Amino acid sequence: MFLTLVYDLRSSASGAPHDELYAAALDQCAWAEGLPGISHLTVVLSEHHGSVDGYLPSPMVLGAAIAGRTQRATIMIAAVIVPLHNPLHLAEDLAVLDLVSDGRAVAVLAAGYRHEEFEMFGADLATRGAAMDETIDVLKQAWTGEPFQFRGATVRVSPRPKQRPHPPIILGGSSPAAARRAARRADGFLPSSPALMTVYREELVRLGRDPGPAPPEDSRAEEFVVHITKDPDRAWEQISEFCLHDTNTYAEWMRDGSGGSGPFVAATDVDALRATGSYLVLTPEECVERARAQGHLMVKPLIGGMPPALAWESLRLIESDVLPALS
Repeated sequence: MFLTLVYDLRSSASGAPHDELYAAALDQCAWAEGLPGISHLTVVLSEHHGSVDGYLPSPMVLGAAIAGRTQRATIMIAAVIVPLHNPLHLAEDLAVLDLVSDGRAVAVLAAGYRHEEFEMFGADLATRGAAMDETIDVLKQAWTGEPFQFRGATVRVSPRPKQRPHPPIILGGSSPAAARRAARRADGFLPSSPALMTVYREELVRLGRDPGPAPPEDSRAEEFVVHITKDPDRAWEQISEFCLHDTNTYAEWMRDGSGGSGPFVAATDVDALRATGSYLVLTPEECVERARAQGHLMVKPLIGGMPPALAWESLRLIESDVLPALS
């Protein structure tokens, strides 16, 4: 089974302290890699800046720490907010992450949408598309290890990443324009809505490129498991405040931002949250059924600053009840 662990390490007002969350994330990644029955582990790290809840601002630093605690896990930064980074620094940081992870790094590049972040870094929302195009070009040239022209100067990025010719360049996005840019410029596409994969695949065909097999029709990127429990009603009482913080903060960002999309809607209480269906609290039996149907499991174990002890109760059920039933 493929297992994906997703971390942004934000913490609500009543959530766990950040030092405990970071320590737990490292321990969980090491634990997950050692599970029998897990054929591949992916750790997804997100990026945002200036958030009062301490949303992970330096995913490449955390990714390097996870690389030191694991041997095989893919470390995916999803997503790098490209206009907030100097392209050369980004090329260097990702190259080092790829080297320390022995070629396990994947970057998903996104244009960003929060006004506050662009203001914080002196970046211009109006030119974020151009920033994406420039950065894609820079990464491809920089990772050859050869000199190239950058903003009027001859530069070189060294050392090269481990992967050849370079780590995969994946684009994220929430619009048809982003899907078409990914088809033209990148090695893959990770949309906020699965429906955009149709646009991406159509553009690949138009360009004369093989789109590969179609994703399954029931692919639902907007759903992830937040807890596994033998008592869902009790679990919802324990974790609802963390899930509510997650969805309400994202909903506010997307309402006030420039673009951005996802399954996040404002919810006033746990009943409204449960009705969205985007935050899955499953029994072990339901988790087994889902894993069998989809072949993978995506879990966000520390959502909203969930106390690590509570998160571990959920994760241990994967080990004791879910994986044995799948073997």
